[in-house]
Amino acid sequence: MVAKAVKTQPVQPEWAAELDLALTDLDARKDDWAQTSNGERIALLRQVKDHIREVAEAWVKKRDAQEGHPDRLAAGR
Repeated sequence: MVAKAVKTQPVQPEWAAELDLALTDLDARKDDWAQTSNGERIALLRQVKDHIREVAEAWVKKRDAQEGHPDRLAAGR
């Protein structure tokens, strides 16, 4: 008896649908971005930078915990 190959769909992580929606939204607004002035772009990018600074330390701590590393931020590394 020969086994038949069963084709299955890959399981997407929970965040995949949210990411797809965000990418669809970005694509829909690409023309708006093209019309954005340099000053507006700079202001938006500064906001992004500020928000990343707010969460970056937590990202590092979470990664370190997942990888089993000691708290490298506390050690000054």
